[in-house]
Amino acid sequence: MPTNSRILLLTDHFLPGFKAGGVLRSVANFVEDVGGEYDIWIMTRDRDLGDRHRYPHTSKRKWSRHRSAHVAYLDGGSPRDLAWAVSEARRIRPDLVYLNSYMSTLTSILPLCVRRISGTRTRFLLAPRGELSDHALSMKPTRKRLYRAFAARTRLHDGVMFHTSTEVDAADVARYHPSSRILISPDTVRIPGGPNLAVPQRPVKLVHISRISPIKNLHRVIQALAHVETRVQLDVWGPIEDPAYWKLCNQATAELPVTAEVRYRGQIHSSEVHDMLGRYHALVCCSLSENFGQNVAEALAAGCPVIVSNTLHWATVVDGTAGWTVDPVNLQDLAAVLKMVTMAPDDEWRRLRIGCSTALGLSQEIGARMSGRQLIEAALSS
Repeated sequence: MPTNSRILLLTDHFLPGFKAGGVLRSVANFVEDVGGEYDIWIMTRDRDLGDRHRYPHTSKRKWSRHRSAHVAYLDGGSPRDLAWAVSEARRIRPDLVYLNSYMSTLTSILPLCVRRISGTRTRFLLAPRGELSDHALSMKPTRKRLYRAFAARTRLHDGVMFHTSTEVDAADVARYHPSSRILISPDTVRIPGGPNLAVPQRPVKLVHISRISPIKNLHRVIQALAHVETRVQLDVWGPIEDPAYWKLCNQATAELPVTAEVRYRGQIHSSEVHDMLGRYHALVCCSLSENFGQNVAEALAAGCPVIVSNTLHWATVVDGTAGWTVDPVNLQDLAAVLKMVTMAPDDEWRRLRIGCSTALGLSQEIGARMSGRQLIEAALSS
């Protein structure tokens, strides 16, 4: 039975979108997990990541239903929509406001400014989603440095609780907000089917699935392929978020030998990801920073071994059991690992595919801090 507690959840992208990747899936899974227990109201943008047009069949400044939650799709550039959002937030009178970004103007900065000006005593929970890592802060650093200075001067985050998915993310938050309460709750992973234990036919087929942006480090993976002598294929899935960075990736691709092939496959809906991952030898996730790594969890669930950055929380459970770890900024290390990957015999691939379930289970045991429901209960009781 739902409780009387009302949660106002703000997130840049929500269903039916899919291009925003792991954060969108994490939020959608969270809503599905706790939507039957709380009265959830979601405010989100009215279009998918990078799209110019609104979602079809959605109404402006009106609430619709997504299962047990209420959803409002807003034009983030419309003063009228923003005014409506503020008015509705007052009418709803939430017990908890849950922000799913640290740097988003629409779903974090403006709500926190309204909170500061109004003096509301409503509880606020903020999930930075990896935005406070060193690598994330190094992207467009001037704007982020100015905002952090403004936030510190105005004490914008005073009294705000933080939700992180991993200990790594929690440590990043603690560096900038040492006196804030940090709640660790791993993201929910949806497993739509069993693992595919069949080893794909050669050549070795690697897959990279994420938004295409500098922090995902795709260009360095492509550069490393130039040092691999065995024939190898890399398929790239995901929206091109940064066209200038994609141009850099294409330049690296043009310099590859004939033994290495990189193909851009376009975008893929989240409902198709599980089956798609099972058809590859390994997922490559050499990001400079990740909040949780939904794509890694989804690969393991599909029986697809992974090549992950040694800075990610997945590294300890994956290495040797379900894949390899690598220094994402060291081109020689990355090339050496890719050489091992392409030369691994089929028996090794079978062992790793079986080990994927073990690694996924270990990650859930190590990361088990609190469920989504326990997260909300902890935030509401503060």
